[in-house]
Amino acid sequence: MYAALIMLALGAAHGANGVIVDAAAVRGATSSAPVVARAELIDEVAATGSTDALVVEIRAALTDPTLEVVAREWLLDSGLAALRGLPPSAAARTLARELAGRPPLVYTQVEFEHGGHVVPLYDPGATARFALRHWVRIEARESAARALSTGSAHAVEDFLTLARASGPDAARSGILDAFGAADLAQLRLQRPAIVAALRAGLRADELALLLARRLRDAELYALTIGHADPAIALAAVLTAAHALDGPAACDILAAAADREPIASAALLQIGRLASSVPAAQQLLLERLSDPVSGESAAAALAGIDDPTLAARIGGSLRTTRDEAMRRRLALALKLNGGPGARDELAKLVSSKQGSAELRKEVAAWLAPAP
Repeated sequence: MYAALIMLALGAAHGANGVIVDAAAVRGATSSAPVVARAELIDEVAATGSTDALVVEIRAALTDPTLEVVAREWLLDSGLAALRGLPPSAAARTLARELAGRPPLVYTQVEFEHGGHVVPLYDPGATARFALRHWVRIEARESAARALSTGSAHAVEDFLTLARASGPDAARSGILDAFGAADLAQLRLQRPAIVAALRAGLRADELALLLARRLRDAELYALTIGHADPAIALAAVLTAAHALDGPAACDILAAAADREPIASAALLQIGRLASSVPAAQQLLLERLSDPVSGESAAAALAGIDDPTLAARIGGSLRTTRDEAMRRRLALALKLNGGPGARDELAKLVSSKQGSAELRKEVAAWLAPAP
């Protein structure tokens, strides 16, 4: 029927009746009067908010033998997307579960410059799975909100139970949504349970970070950075300076600098505090001696806008007897690249101090670009 519709033996992974279509084929399949009328009816029913009536229309599209595969899959995909936004009913859940395992049947080929591979154009199965997860998330959010409004710790308990499973979880996300929308008084009531969970080694990581940020709570930040999984601990490092006052943030980040793999990020954040927290600069200078994170400290020092810092680093560069330390000091000056830093590096080259190899490298850094 469609000249541009190319039938393809997509194999079991793509479904026995799969087709590849181009834009012209899609326009032809979805713009015929019967298909447009059915799509408009689906939109009208969805606008009424009647979940079960929409289910009826989606099932009608599913079983209509007169629909071409492209039109049917388009109607199913758009109908399920609309169904997702309505309150779920038993009939809606049943339909979504039935379609959740449906393989894509309509594909298109991406442009050659982007690989030229075939991708699904419509995927009602994925849309059905998305709807099911969305409903679970909404219900978990509403249940957690009710618990928070009464001061109950049930939401925390539910989160901990769900967190034992690996991978993303819609219900866990819903609980986080509720905590994100709760008022601060409600969150403070949940704080003891979350602190206890962290200290016990339970997976309250995301809840702890959320409370730490919203309550601007230094202790919760410290616990999250110390106990949470690296990804959550890193998020805590990256937000601590915004949520806490400078000295408190610096103390917490200094502790974070002792934990890999977040040490480098912590040192860079300390560098951003140096303009307002005098202790931050000294902390980074001392950290240069660390063989693991010393180069990160050098990078953090290089970003500090302080004319006197280059002179301090240059003085240490000429007096230290440790070659590894001297290299990290030189790295801080190189990365800074300002006039003062370049002057200090030039002094190293002319002083004949340090290894001949390092002086040669520094001279190369200072040489004008060809």
